[in-house]
Amino acid sequence: RHIIISLSLLSRFSQPVIISVALFACFAHTFLLPPTFYLLSLACVSLNITMAGASGLRHLLRSDWIGFDMDHAMVRYNLPNLFEIIFTMVDKHVVKKYKYPSIRELDRESTFAAKGLVIDTQLGNLLKIDARRAVKVAYHGFERLPASTVKEMYGAGLAEFFGVATNRFKPLTTFFETPIGPIYGALVTIKESRPTVTVVMEEGKEERVPSYSDLFTMIRSAFDANLIEYNGGDYYPVVKENVGAYVLKEDGTRQWLQRMREKGRHLFLMTNSNWDYTKLLMDYAFGEGWHTLFDVVVYRARKPSFFHKDDAGLELIQRSYLDGFEHLYEGGRVSQLLNVFEEVEKQKQAKIGTDVTGQTSAKMDEEEEDDDGFAHLGVHPETLHPLPVPSLSTKPSVCYFGDHPLGDVYYPRRAAGWSTVAVCEELEEVYHCVHQTGEVVPSYLRSEAWGSYFTSDSVQPSFWAQVISENAIFCLPSVESAAKLDELDAKDGSPCLFYPLLPSLSSSLSSGKAFPVEKFVRMLDAE
Repeated sequence: RHIIISLSLLSRFSQPVIISVALFACFAHTFLLPPTFYLLSLACVSLNITMAGASGLRHLLRSDWIGFDMDHAMVRYNLPNLFEIIFTMVDKHVVKKYKYPSIRELDRESTFAAKGLVIDTQLGNLLKIDARRAVKVAYHGFERLPASTVKEMYGAGLAEFFGVATNRFKPLTTFFETPIGPIYGALVTIKESRPTVTVVMEEGKEERVPSYSDLFTMIRSAFDANLIEYNGGDYYPVVKENVGAYVLKEDGTRQWLQRMREKGRHLFLMTNSNWDYTKLLMDYAFGEGWHTLFDVVVYRARKPSFFHKDDAGLELIQRSYLDGFEHLYEGGRVSQLLNVFEEVEKQKQAKIGTDVTGQTSAKMDEEEEDDDGFAHLGVHPETLHPLPVPSLSTKPSVCYFGDHPLGDVYYPRRAAGWSTVAVCEELEEVYHCVHQTGEVVPSYLRSEAWGSYFTSDSVQPSFWAQVISENAIFCLPSVESAAKLDELDAKDGSPCLFYPLLPSLSSSLSSGKAFPVEKFVRMLDAE
């Protein structure tokens, strides 16, 4: 067993000193020396992951084009405040339109909210599933269901769920949807405790006791009613009134983008948000003139349809809302965006009088000799409906950062052949652990009820962690952390890295317990 660990460590390290410390730590543990020596080996893993990540990211940033999603990627939110505004918005809508009791008294948002859950609208349950879609944790309202009940309800798992919403199962894939978990739990709790409460689901129809599916429809109705008109509802006006309460400044990321622009990198911003909201958030987070950081800006992109649908109705429409900025677009599809990229490169070529094909590309000579795993990432057939993987040699090469595991990671990779970087703020939990900041990990990064976003139990990865690990080259806590990695001087490279540390290590380190050897071997074997 320890020989296996040592060989696994050796495959990761290039510095003799680190090799020596790693070997000493492993074999010292064999002879039952204090666990401090064993923890040294974990420290070596952490150090090597950081070093490998720096060089691998630098390789990735040689792509012809580097793109960014806006919400929860380029622009980070003050999540507790964001959750509160969404909770209030839905509560007001449900009370006003459906005359349903207020959920305010059942606010469990601070301990129950978690990204990545799945709502079963048929049975009224909230679920956490693993990579094979087996249900590992289930709540009905705010009551946790025993394992025997879960097995009886779901058997081997959710055979009909592949990551996208179905009539029965509704995934909560982003922080914007995360508050729906405690909201739905509260609505179910009211339904079970007050079974005579009725609602009118459609105008002109009779009152009825709402079904579990009706409860989700009520929540969805609140989102639709408040997020269509920028100047109406209970969301946009509240954010506009005090942007700083909901959005963080991104000065460090702006400086990094400026440095990349000075190096001649082609950058683009692509978001599903409408133009007014995009401008509001970018103006605050990045300051005046933020658009000069990008060659192309696309809003209301309608991801993931942007990548996998070629409908005639998905047209890329050029807009002129920014004076002097030519390449601002609405909607479209990926084939049209690639045409814009070509146009921009030709314009730059004309300005500088050089052949644009001489620009740095991810398809470099040394890459052909490099068996670093960038081209063999595959989707497990039990994870999502498989899509054909385009050749990564297609020009231009594109690297895209985003938080949505499907719209920003899976579909760009599978349908367009882009390299993707997943942005998961939950990795901040690992940061606090590794750097011993002493800060309390916020509950929205590691829920008391649901545990880590990345694991379904002590061994198995969660469904979304599996999607990310199979389709993203990197998983980072923020775009700003990419800037920090880009500055590191490193030599090695490795695909599909979680920075600053593998999530499966974080729980043991944060608890101060020695990491089980058996689990470490399984983790390395899984990689």
